[in-house]
Amino acid sequence: MDVPEGLFAAPVADLLPVRDARAPVRVLVAALAPGGAERIVLDWLEAEVARGREVELAVLHPRRTALAVGPGIPVRVRGREPPAQFLAALARDWRESAAPVSTHLVTDECLAILWHEGVRTVPVVHNARAGWRNDPSAWPPASVPRAVACAGAVRDEMRAAGCRVPVTAIRHRPRVGQAATDPAARAAIRASIGVGEGTRLVLAIGAFKPQKDHARAVAVLAALAKRHDAVLAILGGILDAGGRAELG
Repeated sequence: MDVPEGLFAAPVADLLPVRDARAPVRVLVAALAPGGAERIVLDWLEAEVARGREVELAVLHPRRTALAVGPGIPVRVRGREPPAQFLAALARDWRESAAPVSTHLVTDECLAILWHEGVRTVPVVHNARAGWRNDPSAWPPASVPRAVACAGAVRDEMRAAGCRVPVTAIRHRPRVGQAATDPAARAAIRASIGVGEGTRLVLAIGAFKPQKDHARAVAVLAALAKRHDAVLAILGGILDAGGRAELG
């Protein structure tokens, strides 16, 4: 049976402004050092601001070489007060919100200050187990409703370690500029490192640390080199004695 369209409710254009009624996105990050995890946080918040979402970023440890925070992102950086005092002040401002706080590379000792004040958190684990700053098995489900892993393998490690809260694996797709797909730019990069157009190039990014798993990149190169001319390029560096040991 045909039903007249006028019997159904429909939106009236320009009658009311549309506003995001969800709670603000609140994020606590250990620092804004020029690393992958920190770039993920800023990429995410910039995308939320572009959608009209209200956001707030807190930085526990200031750095001289910190990444720049994009426009529209209010940021609170700890000054000379002790970390515990800064976290307690954050908790007082944030505890009235029902939404949990997204935390990145923040230790359990610091998270416990927020939990004590009634602030729930969603910790994000950006590294394989060798680089963890947390013990996922110790997270209280009442204060940690969910956790996020940077990859499925990391999620599996967290579960194997005894994590009692649900874990979601989210792979971040980095924001790249036009040069990333510019054939001339790619050719220039290959020429600068002496890699010909017919050679398969395997790229790994990260400082020499166990959690970066450069050994996996070497294994991929070994398998690929059986069938093709291939090389491995690593964009990273040695930060300490542990890095020299990992390189060896």
